[in-house]
Amino acid sequence: MKRLLTIMTSIALTFALSISAAFATDDSLVRAQKAAKMLTLDSPDAVIGYEASGLEADGLANDLLENFKDVDYNTASYGDLTKSIIAISLLGDNPADFNKTNLVQILENRVNEDGTLVNDENGGCGATIWTLMALETVDSSKTQAVAKKLSTMALDNGAYWYYYNGQTADLDTTAWAMEALTIAGRSTYDAAISKAYSYVQSQLDENYAYNSGWGGNADTQACVIEGLTVAGYKYDEAAYNNLLSYQNADGTFTGWDGKPNNYTLAEFTRSLGTINNGSFILKAKKDYQKTLNASQPEQPSKPDTKPDTTTPEVKPGKDTTTSTTTTTKPSKKDTTTKKDVVNTGDDTNIMAYVIVAIAAVGVITLTLKSRKQ
Repeated sequence: MKRLLTIMTSIALTFALSISAAFATDDSLVRAQKAAKMLTLDSPDAVIGYEASGLEADGLANDLLENFKDVDYNTASYGDLTKSIIAISLLGDNPADFNKTNLVQILENRVNEDGTLVNDENGGCGATIWTLMALETVDSSKTQAVAKKLSTMALDNGAYWYYYNGQTADLDTTAWAMEALTIAGRSTYDAAISKAYSYVQSQLDENYAYNSGWGGNADTQACVIEGLTVAGYKYDEAAYNNLLSYQNADGTFTGWDGKPNNYTLAEFTRSLGTINNGSFILKAKKDYQKTLNASQPEQPSKPDTKPDTTTPEVKPGKDTTTSTTTTTKPSKKDTTTKKDVVNTGDDTNIMAYVIVAIAAVGVITLTLKSRKQ
C-alpha cells in the first residue's frame, strides 16, 4: 500500500511540475504581448515585433500603412525596403501592389543572379539577411540564390558580420542569419547554421549573457535566443532569465545605451513571440498568401447536374464492384499542420491549479491515513 502511495505521490508531483512548466511558457507569452501593447507602431520593426508576439495589428492597418506610403522605395535603403515588405504583408496588404508600387519587384531588381546585391553600400551581411527574409515572405524565385550566397558570407569562425574598420563579427547579425537560413532550408544550409551556432555558444559568458566583447545587452540577448529557437537549438534557461532581467517595472526594456527605447522593446517582443509562436517570417509568409488568395476572383459555380440513374450494362467476366471512396487532394493554400488550440487564459490556469491542489491534498491525506494504520 505504501509503495502504491509513493508512486501516486510521484505522479502527482510530476503532473504539478509539468503544469508549472506550461504556466512559465504562458507567462512569457503574456509578457511579450503586454510589452507589445506598449509599442509605438511607427516603424516596420515595431509592426514586426507586435505581430510576432501573437497580436494582430490589422485593426490599425489603415493608419500604419499611410506612414509607409511616404517612403520612396525606389531609393530606399535595403533595411527600409525589406522590412516594409514584411510589415506590409503582416498588416494584410500586398507589397507587390502597394500604393501603386511593386516593392517586391524593386527588391528583386536589386538582386543579381549570383545572389549578390546591387549597390550594397554599407557592406556586411545585414542587407543580405533582411533581403532573404523579405524574399522568403513573398516566395520569390530569387530566394535560394540569396540564401546560397549568404551561406558563404560567414567568417572562418562561423560568425556573420558588419563593417566597422573591417569585418566585425556580430552576435545579432549571426542570429538573424541562422533564422533566415533555417527558413530557406535547414538541411540545405546545415553546415553554415551549425558553424554559426558554435560561434554563438562560444560567446556565452559567466553571467549567461551573449557577449562578443561589448558587454551583454537586451538587444543581443533577444536576437540570439530568437535565432537559436528558430534553428532548433535549445537555449539555456539562465540566458533566457538574463534577457528578462532587462525588463523594467513598467514593461519597457533597457537598451544597449542604458535607456528604454522602442527598438529594444520591438526586439524583445519579437524574440519572446518567436519562442511561443514560431518565426515571424513564416507568419508574414502566411499572411501574404492569404492576401493573394483573397484578391483572386471567385470561380463561378457549376450548375448542378442530376446523376445518371441508368444501370449500365455489365459484361460478364468484369469486376462489377464500384468504389464509393473519394480522394481529396490537400489544399496548396495552407500546408501548415494546425495543432489543437489550447486555452491558456487566466481561467484555465486557475482551474488547472485547483485540480493540482486537490490531487496533492488527496495524496497527502491518503499517505497520512496509511501511516496511522
